[in-house]
Amino acid sequence: MARRRSRGQWAGLGIGLAIAILGSGVDLGPSGLGVGVAIAQDSRLAQADQAFGAGDYERAAQAYGQWFATAQGTEDGYDLALIEWGQALLKLGRYGEALPVLDRGLERGGGAPVLGRKGLALFHLGRYGEAIAAVDQALRQWEQLRSGEREDLNRVTLLEQQGYLYRLLVRSLLAAGRTDEALVQVERGRARSLVELLTRHATGTTLAEAPPSLDRLKALARSLNATLVSYGQVGREIKILGDEAEDDSLWGIWVIQPRGQVTFRRLDLGDRPGPDGQLPSLIPLVTAARQEVTFPLPQATYPALRQLYDRLIAPIEPLLPRGETQPVIFALQGALYLAPWAALQAPDGSFLIDRAPIATVPSLQTLEAAVALQRRPSRATQPGLVVGNPVSMPSLPTGPNRALEPLAPLEGAEAEAQEVAAMLGGRALLNEAATKRAVLAAMPSQRVLHFATHGLLDRDEELNEYGLPRNAEAPTAREGGVRVTPGGVIIGDNVLINGTPARVALAQERVVRPLMPGTIALAPSAGDDGLLRSLEIARVPLAAELAVLSACDTGRGRITGDGVVGVARSFMAAGVPTVIASLWQVPDEATRSLMVAFYRHWLAGAPKATALRRAMLETRQTYPHPRYWSAFLVVGTPE
Repeated sequence: MARRRSRGQWAGLGIGLAIAILGSGVDLGPSGLGVGVAIAQDSRLAQADQAFGAGDYERAAQAYGQWFATAQGTEDGYDLALIEWGQALLKLGRYGEALPVLDRGLERGGGAPVLGRKGLALFHLGRYGEAIAAVDQALRQWEQLRSGEREDLNRVTLLEQQGYLYRLLVRSLLAAGRTDEALVQVERGRARSLVELLTRHATGTTLAEAPPSLDRLKALARSLNATLVSYGQVGREIKILGDEAEDDSLWGIWVIQPRGQVTFRRLDLGDRPGPDGQLPSLIPLVTAARQEVTFPLPQATYPALRQLYDRLIAPIEPLLPRGETQPVIFALQGALYLAPWAALQAPDGSFLIDRAPIATVPSLQTLEAAVALQRRPSRATQPGLVVGNPVSMPSLPTGPNRALEPLAPLEGAEAEAQEVAAMLGGRALLNEAATKRAVLAAMPSQRVLHFATHGLLDRDEELNEYGLPRNAEAPTAREGGVRVTPGGVIIGDNVLINGTPARVALAQERVVRPLMPGTIALAPSAGDDGLLRSLEIARVPLAAELAVLSACDTGRGRITGDGVVGVARSFMAAGVPTVIASLWQVPDEATRSLMVAFYRHWLAGAPKATALRRAMLETRQTYPHPRYWSAFLVVGTPE
């Protein structure tokens, strides 16, 4: 929530429990418009607050302590000052002193925001059981708040803000040696909105807010005869104000085998900050691995792919199956969504896809919901819709001086679409017939949806895929005198902070509703531009059991705690349990070869993940570089 000080600054209230939604067209700042109430303060409290706002926590803690020594509890600003005093002590690492201050805040109705900070203090004091109880109680309150919000992107935004508390809970459980419980909480803290959307499609109802039990996860592995691998980002960040940087220097890896064995491994990248002051991260290694697979230099070994294998697979390698009878399903977070999984290279030179079929999901609970959706009676009445090479491609500002230029035609995509349609016995929309209107009209009744065309990432020019500013020097809200406490805040589009877009200024706070990138290029027609956008896809009720997005970058988007918000997620949100999507720009002819091979094996009876594996191995014989055969992933159920 947000409110205005008497001197015109803004601060996060952090008390009470309600969703504050700020719409479009507002510019917040010391002299800007806003919401909330003016607070009268005496000079001593104003000085304490000024020191707190300036980041002088030593002076702030001292000033607050002096003020509270004589305060009666009825003064304007008392409750907020109490919270800021506790925050100042936490920022100084004086956790023992912060506890009684936070307890006073709880006595005065501080609720979830104060409980979370109390959990942080208890964790750093080594009182893990008490920390677990406090953080769990805070999360229950936040989850009750979130359960009342029905709009998908609003729910994604609320989960983003609470991500740190889920990570703190997992850290506390791991510190207490309760690794199985930590896995359940990892699942509790991600992809909640997508799970609810999938469940609604499968059953007509929404799952309870409770996370899946360990017994349910074991039953899922047994039902699929699959090895489930959950990567949980734990990190070491200390979030007190809400705008502190996150990190992924510490991970948990859980392996659930079909017979019910659960094994935990720790992935620790180290706790020493680098020259930039940041803790070690997987992001640079994932970026290097992507560069190796997207620049096709002739080579037999790939150093970054080897390093990524050593980090992600080597610790659990003895637990993974070999052969086609048992797939491996990876539940991902953070940078791992961008990793070229099929091409991770073992020390013997083989690739991960050589070992077993693989699939990925944003969470194991997402997999559970997708399996339920897959196994429901089919509502499809048509065998499939195949869209290929809309020759009258949309025009985009890609030319010199951002001049409009039509996207290039894809001859291989047209041939692919014709072959796939013949194999499915379905309908093909090619060239000028592949308009958005025709595609949208045909989509709901199909068993299979296949798009062989251009995929457009339409990335945010100011934020990267992780939702952080591309310009490290971009002004923050706090630098401009605006303080927002995350938890129950949703800020919409076109909001400015002192003239800076709020999504940039408040990037670390995660309070701005994310955009939904990703577009499929179709043929323009009267009244539309031919661009089928993610948000439009998510609104179409689909009966398909499979969507194949045979285009560039269809598995990418905005990485959130609810998964990758983009084209692939939109198809799942619309009711598709399995999506095959790409992680980079894919070559036309090699992709045609791979897709035809995939359908040949799948229609012959192979599970989807197995069919894609076989297609990759076959395509690699002709196109050996990983760029040509490893871009696609099964997202959702591998059946």
